[in-house]
Amino acid sequence: MIPPIHGWQRIYRVEASRITRVATLASVVVALVVGLAIPASYLFLSYRAAGTLLDHESEEVALRVAKRIYLNPVLWRFEEHRLRDLLADYEWPDGPLNVTIVDADGSVVADNGHRVPSPQVMASAPIRVPGAPAVTLVARASLRGVIYRGIPAA
Repeated sequence: MIPPIHGWQRIYRVEASRITRVATLASVVVALVVGLAIPASYLFLSYRAAGTLLDHESEEVALRVAKRIYLNPVLWRFEEHRLRDLLADYEWPDGPLNVTIVDADGSVVADNGHRVPSPQVMASAPIRVPGAPAVTLVARASLRGVIYRGIPAA
């Protein structure tokens, strides 16, 4: 025979089940936050580091191209083979690095010819030389290496 449940025992059981549900929900939320926040923050920081590195690389290449333009501000556009040689010297840790020189009209002056798989990160650096038209250097690199390194963190 089951003993009768008094009023205070019924309240205790209801409160205990409510506390159990709240504690279970809180633990699930904490586990999800920790489980998703660590890989997401790693990927975010890796993406920012890749963008910063690409910014630095594009400024370095733009400086070398600006020196080439400064030597011949009128005919530099026709020295495509020398410009390609300047652009071919740079590598990206996770694969090919596409570097393109674009003039003010948006037409491509020189390109190193590397094709970069998606997803990509892009950086641009202006090339300013007195007496020469405005030119922009655009660099693109793949983020696949960042993503592949982030998978084990998940």
